[in-house]
Order: sequence, then C-alpha cells, then structure tokens
Amino acid sequence: MLFALSDLAFHQEKQQKLYQEIRTVVGDGKHLTKDYLAQMPFLKACIKESQRLTFPVMIGPARYMEWDTVVGGFTIPRKTLVNPDMAAMVKDERFFPKAKEYIPERWLRNVNDDITKGQEFPFAFKPFGFGPRGCIGQRFAEIEMQIGITKIIQNFEISMPPGVSEIKTVHRTFTSPAQKVTLQIHDRNRI
Repeated sequence: MLFALSDLAFHQEKQQKLYQEIRTVVGDGKHLTKDYLAQMPFLKACIKESQRLTFPVMIGPARYMEWDTVVGGFTIPRKTLVNPDMAAMVKDERFFPKAKEYIPERWLRNVNDDITKGQEFPFAFKPFGFGPRGCIGQRFAEIEMQIGITKIIQNFEISMPPGVSEIKTVHRTFTSPAQKVTLQIHDRNRI
C-alpha cells in the first residue's frame, strides 16, 4: 500500500483521476461495500501498476521441473529448480511498453492503444503466484489495499516532500523501502 500511495503522490494527475472515480462511486459515504469496490477499476489499476513498478516479492514462484522441458531452445532437466525473475519480467519492454513509466491505464479493459491494449503475456505479472500454490492471502491483501487507499484518497490529498523523486528499496522476503518514507497529507475538506 505504501508504494501505491507513493506512486499516487508522485503522479498527481493519476491521484486526481482516482479521486474522481471515488467521488463518483462512493461520494461522501463513510462505509465502503464490495459493490463500491467492484465499480472502481482505476483503483485496482493503480494498485497493479504500483506492484508492477515495485514488485512486492524478491523472487518468483520456484518450482522443480517434473520432466525434461525445452524452453527457448534450452533443455531444462527434470528435478531442476527453476525460479523466474518476475521483478525483471515486469520491467521488460517486450511485455510492458514504457515499462519504467507509471501508467495505471495499461490495466484497464476496453482501451485500445499500444500501451494499454491488454496483456498478451498473462504470466509476466503474477505478484501473488498462481494456481494451487498461489498466495492464500491474495484476496485479503487486495481488499485491504483497496479499502485503505480509497479511504485515504477520499479524505486526503497526498504529495511527496520537496526534493524527493524516488523511493529506494531493499529486497528482503518482501520488497521494502530502504529508509523511512514521508508523505505529505492534506485534508481534502480544508483545501
């Protein structure tokens, strides 16, 4: 959630677009429902794009090959541990045009341009893994981020302190900020 809020603070136009979506769907309502969250595709797109830019885990889903497999002309022998570098894949221009840019719109459906035309490589972005070995907390984490970000953006305008242009990260089990992150928060009701 920190990286999603930071990306929104760095990209004020995206924050404003998300705020408008929240105002349209939720209004001044204090209570969020699953129906409200289901009507906010830009919110989900902002979260996905932040996870893509700052991939949340250090490594991808490690698997032992069950049989000899040929990938790209190379044979991977049975019982070899394979661990795709998902963090590198999400920054690869072949999979994500303008990969270094924060473009939440790339995750929206029914958009037709070179950047947002839909993902032709569905396994290039799987921050929670996939299939029966996927993260069992995925739904909880996604809902928690959606609710937290909605409530913060609904009530506050966020920005970065002057001179801050990036957040450096360290890789542990989960990608974390290398140092304390400060966000400037202004009450939207007093602006």
